[in-house]
Amino acid sequence: MVYVSGLDSAIANNVIKYREENGVFTSRNELLKVEGIDDNIFDQCAGFLKVFSSDNLLDVTRIHPKYYGATFKILKELGCKVDDIFSGNLSFDNLNLKKIS
Repeated sequence: MVYVSGLDSAIANNVIKYREENGVFTSRNELLKVEGIDDNIFDQCAGFLKVFSSDNLLDVTRIHPKYYGATFKILKELGCKVDDIFSGNLSFDNLNLKKIS
């Protein structure tokens, strides 16, 4: 059995039902269309659920959607793009946190 924060068995079944009726999820935000997932539950579960068919590469990471803005600022400061996250070569040694806050 696998557990995801915020999802009980009824909501998990609703996720499966939604996917069966609508096809694969195309973004993490689409989870908000599932019966039983409100903003609070979304906040609890979104970082644990990856959406591989999303156009937003951050939906494939464990980065929570509420931190996407900060992630883009950090990447910009580092001179990197989103797909650089997957390279394993990001260095945060020269990151100036004052510039992104």
